[in-house]
Amino acid sequence: MAGAGSVQGSIKWWSRGHRAHHRYTDTDLDPYNAHRGFFFSHIGWMLVKPRRNPGVADVSDLAKNPVIRWQHRNYIQLLLIMAYGVPTVVAGLGWGDWKGGFVYAGIIRLCFVHHVSSALCPMVLSYLFLLQSTFCVNSLAHWLGDSPFDDKHTPRDHIVTAFATIGEGYHNFHHQFPMDYRNAIKWYQYDPTKWFIGACKVLGLASHLKTFPDNEVRKGQLTMQLKRLREDQENVVWPSDSNDLPVVDWETCTSFCPVCLVRLIDRCAQIKSKPPSAHLSSSLVSSTTLASSLRSTLEALILSPSSLEKMPPLRSSVVFMTTAMPLTISLL
Repeated sequence: MAGAGSVQGSIKWWSRGHRAHHRYTDTDLDPYNAHRGFFFSHIGWMLVKPRRNPGVADVSDLAKNPVIRWQHRNYIQLLLIMAYGVPTVVAGLGWGDWKGGFVYAGIIRLCFVHHVSSALCPMVLSYLFLLQSTFCVNSLAHWLGDSPFDDKHTPRDHIVTAFATIGEGYHNFHHQFPMDYRNAIKWYQYDPTKWFIGACKVLGLASHLKTFPDNEVRKGQLTMQLKRLREDQENVVWPSDSNDLPVVDWETCTSFCPVCLVRLIDRCAQIKSKPPSAHLSSSLVSSTTLASSLRSTLEALILSPSSLEKMPPLRSSVVFMTTAMPLTISLL
């Protein structure tokens, strides 16, 4: 009965379209196909005759439920009673504001995202505009935001959509894990429907709430993170061998950060003075020998600047910066 008051169709009718939307997302069999444009997915699907009927969706389980069958048969009567009658009676009997109950708790409640001013019947207008928030689930939630769990389809996650749709803004998660009763998995994300269902469970009014295992959710997140890292990696130019490295003379090299170089070779000496641990591999021990040799060479160059004149342009200095230094830093 409360669902009928939202004027979003009967349980059976709404579920049939929703299941088809999930099964055939972004195809011609999807009744709200986002690839046909923002307007179509928002409200155009109700105004334009579809080129073909929505895809097959099994609602036989709902057809067996006596409560759902009763609501489907009496939907229009329940709509008028719950959407307009109950708010009017509550406000009228409660504090004597019959008109306010009908207008504010009935009409304006259903039109909360739009200002309605027309000579047409308010009840007809309320039906036309009340679904704007719900329509955003089919349009805005497939257009605004990012895809942290899967990007094969258009659903997106965004906090703006969450506020516009009263918690339905984490749509990428919803499409990737449709059996989960949550839309938002973080405690601070705006999802009042999740909070309401959770409260009902505490009160004993709801049970058997389904959630996907955290490990599976994490898999989806890591898959997308790795995909974005690979995309970034493709935009980075890597040298094929040492001959592709730039030639830098010693003066230019030391001008970058001479103090850091001095501190680095001092640290190398400290590492060499310590006996290697049993778990150090032979490669790491070799790196300490390399560090000691580098220290001796650098000290000689720093103490005797005239020796720079005898040195050819150093590609090895760049090799040191890109190979020996990371090895040494890994020992710090």
